[in-house]
Amino acid sequence: MNFEEFINTVKDTIKDYLPEEYKDAEVKLLENRKLNTHYTGLTVTRKGDTLAPTINLNALFENYGQQTENNLASVMEEVASVIQHTPGKFDIGRVMDYDSVKKNLFMKLSAAEKNADILDHAPHIIKEDLAITFHIMLDQSEAGAATTMIKDQMLEAYGVDLQQLYQDALHNSPVIAPAQIENMGEVLERMMLEDMKAAGAPAEVIQEMEKDLQETSRDNPMTVITNDRSTDGAAAIFYPGVMDQVGERLNGDYFILPSSVHESATRFAA
Repeated sequence: MNFEEFINTVKDTIKDYLPEEYKDAEVKLLENRKLNTHYTGLTVTRKGDTLAPTINLNALFENYGQQTENNLASVMEEVASVIQHTPGKFDIGRVMDYDSVKKNLFMKLSAAEKNADILDHAPHIIKEDLAITFHIMLDQSEAGAATTMIKDQMLEAYGVDLQQLYQDALHNSPVIAPAQIENMGEVLERMMLEDMKAAGAPAEVIQEMEKDLQETSRDNPMTVITNDRSTDGAAAIFYPGVMDQVGERLNGDYFILPSSVHESATRFAA
């Protein structure tokens, strides 16, 4: 099954995995251009809904292709779960009330040149070749987070300037997504063990691997900076006091290596 066949199959069959209340819902495919990414999305909207998740079908297709049994049903069940666990109702007035918005502000970090077309219409702060943009956390659940990016028109409606927006986001980002600073070896160790458990490896094999990893991982010279969600965590390097914390942890100067939008890595300066 190629990608076009996959997205059309998802579109045509998603209602089979949803309860009766979705029988008259509108199902759409759309091209979604966001910071750092462009993908084909799927939305399922019931009459009266003001909020609907956009499912990244490119990511789902990649995961679908990696499954040994190509179990499309499990993919559909995952999509249906996300749709059902996202609130359909949202008070749009909250987005236009800055006193409410600033309590839910957080920052994202991205490559400025790569996202120039989006940044042309959004307030942002440039740091070297990186751009800090500002976003509103609408909802968080086990299924994920619903967010929206602040655009120029929104900032104008708020009646605040860019510096005020930046200061409020600096204050609130660590509350919404606290910084997490870990040794790279510890991160890799945790990821490897989680993958082994997910693959059904025997408990004794996992225990032996954990022992071996603990003997070597702590000596890794790299430190990872992200947030507690490990999503859009690279902006944590600009949280108040975080760079000082890293300096104290490493006991010296260091280089910052933005490795993705989700995390940055540091190592001692030569």
